[in-house]
Amino acid sequence: MKKANRPYSLINIFENLHGKVKKAQLQQQLNFLVNKELITVKEFGKSSIYLINQELLEKVDKKQLEKMQNELNENRIIHRDLNEEIKQINKNITNYNKQLTNDEIDQEILMFQEKIKQIDLKIQFYQSEKFVQIPEKEVQIFEEQIQTIEKEYRKRKGMCKEAINIISESMDMKNNNQFNQLELKRKTETENKSKKERKKFVYKIIFKIDNYKKKNQIFKLYVLIFNNFSYVRYILYIKNQIQKLLQIICVIQYFFWQNQRKKLQLQFNVFKDYIYIKKKIYIYIYIYIYIYILLYIYIFLQCFIIRTIFYLIYSTYQLFLFFIEIQYLLMKTFSYNFNLIQNYQFLKHFNFYLQNIFFQKS
Repeated sequence: MKKANRPYSLINIFENLHGKVKKAQLQQQLNFLVNKELITVKEFGKSSIYLINQELLEKVDKKQLEKMQNELNENRIIHRDLNEEIKQINKNITNYNKQLTNDEIDQEILMFQEKIKQIDLKIQFYQSEKFVQIPEKEVQIFEEQIQTIEKEYRKRKGMCKEAINIISESMDMKNNNQFNQLELKRKTETENKSKKERKKFVYKIIFKIDNYKKKNQIFKLYVLIFNNFSYVRYILYIKNQIQKLLQIICVIQYFFWQNQRKKLQLQFNVFKDYIYIKKKIYIYIYIYIYIYILLYIYIFLQCFIIRTIFYLIYSTYQLFLFFIEIQYLLMKTFSYNFNLIQNYQFLKHFNFYLQNIFFQKS
């Protein structure tokens, strides 16, 4: 207690003695020391805290304390300086590790030597008689032509995107899948080029006019494709409107027949309703197929064969969906008046009827 000069409880003293003295004997000895005023005690609730009597300790000289404090401050300064030196050394180590090795420096030297050779060849070409300096006016003319081509390209690209959006919405397909299916690219090489690269592109066109003509022909081919997409966009829009109109007509015809049957107080019969649907809706379905044929003949005249085959497959798929929608609508309406067996019989007859139309007549 004298060396540490700190307060202890009975339990702390007992633990420090490692059980050599029992608690009862320890308590008696502590009370004996308190009576002799060698230690002091203070009560904190149920626990007692013991501390060495401070008057028995030797008094420390103030000058000695100041000396020790000064030494402590000096050691702190030395410690701080050493930490800064360690940080600087670590930074130098990381910088040395980042530097190139001898093998990497040799590779860099070879690479720059090849670049110097290429630059020398360009300088020789520009100093020779083959090089012909082109006036700035011609360069401006070509730049203006490229700008007009790019504007036209953006215009056609927007039309193409609108057409693909219409196709993807009607087919429940994402635009990325539609682009991949039509084998189209989202960005061309000229779009990704910077201004400097575009200027180089202009000069290449000036030096190689034949290549420019070929590229211009390729561009016209892309414009032709985008024009075809603009035609297809309007055709698909017309076709969708006709499909909606025919669906509305079929619904009106059916509800008209249902109201007429209620007024005449006729009993419902699957066979009679089936004959009525066959007479009325049969006409509209064939009108729908005839319009499909005319539209896709027009696409065939304006577009490529591969695109035409693609749109014909898509149109037959939509036509089949149209039949299923009519069948679902009729079944939904009949379900208010019939039980499950009669609905099943009607569905079986009507499905057979649709299969005959779709696979034999069309």
